[in-house]
Amino acid sequence: MNFRPPISSLDFDLPFDSAKFNEDDFENLCAELFEEEFGIRFHRYGTKGNSQFGIDLLSDKGKDGFYIAVQCKHVKEFSSCHVDEELIKFKGNPLPIKEIYFSATCKISTATVNYCHEQAQIISEPLKTIQTWAHNYNCRMLKKYPNIIGTYFGLQWRDYLFPKLNEHNERQRAEKLTDKLNESKRKYNLLSTIFTEKDQIYSGASIELKPILEGYYKGKDDSTNFHGDLPSNRGFCLKYAVSFDLNDNNTAQTMFSMLLTPEDAIDLEAVLLMDMKEQASRSTYYSHDILLTHIQGPTPMISILSKDLSFMFAKNSDYQTLLKYVENYLDEYEDIALSARRYRALQAIEKDIPNLNSWLV
Repeated sequence: MNFRPPISSLDFDLPFDSAKFNEDDFENLCAELFEEEFGIRFHRYGTKGNSQFGIDLLSDKGKDGFYIAVQCKHVKEFSSCHVDEELIKFKGNPLPIKEIYFSATCKISTATVNYCHEQAQIISEPLKTIQTWAHNYNCRMLKKYPNIIGTYFGLQWRDYLFPKLNEHNERQRAEKLTDKLNESKRKYNLLSTIFTEKDQIYSGASIELKPILEGYYKGKDDSTNFHGDLPSNRGFCLKYAVSFDLNDNNTAQTMFSMLLTPEDAIDLEAVLLMDMKEQASRSTYYSHDILLTHIQGPTPMISILSKDLSFMFAKNSDYQTLLKYVENYLDEYEDIALSARRYRALQAIEKDIPNLNSWLV
């Protein structure tokens, strides 16, 4: 819609006569305007070609059991003769309507306004009010609703008539982003501090867990024997315990069912993804079959990724592509999300570590 600015913001003459503003636009605009003014929903009544009894918009039934009807007139002229034509149609209407509004895009004479008031006195109950909303009145009412103006006449009209509104919206957006950033920094600093302290606590516990894990893997084939140093916290100890036993899916399932709730297992997703990325960097990968069995098994491990990974395997994607996908997925994690998930995983393991000890010994 071409922008045709008024002389001033006080000159509120909206372009209802624009070629791009049609009858349907006006009905939709009226529905939104009347909803705002009356605090009740308005909807189109009937369809074109069917008997609408002179009603374009009808409100939901009010608490008093009555309705409000609106006739939208996208016309250049509206007189008492037009009022008579619409009221003749209205008389066949079966609904309990107490108010009728003729909303027009043109000017309406004082004589026509008075004629509507007179007809309201003549027509029988429950109708009590017949009012007109002419061009100038609609413009004045819309002055309270800049978003409706932006929707139907364009953002240029809205921003021109409400310059401070745009500045206010931008300022609010900036304030929200700043608040979000500050809150993220605060949480990250808090979690980082807690996690550092937990790492120091778990470093001693990991030494105690190492012989238990070594005892569990004693007697296994060389391919599954424990090797290398355990990482410095129990979260990674559990990760190694599970990842080295992927060939025995039942064992992995039992361990997780004893240790963790599904929510806890999802929180360990970050730990498992870290392991996959670490293995990718060392060029030592799980085999295709083992990992496929692992993620499709009944355990909730890597639950968020399982559907995507299974789909990739179904499409015969090579394993290098899978690892690249996992790396990219992990890179997208924000630091605060990783810290939060890692800390919650450690909490879960700390809570249930006696079960692990009794099961492995």
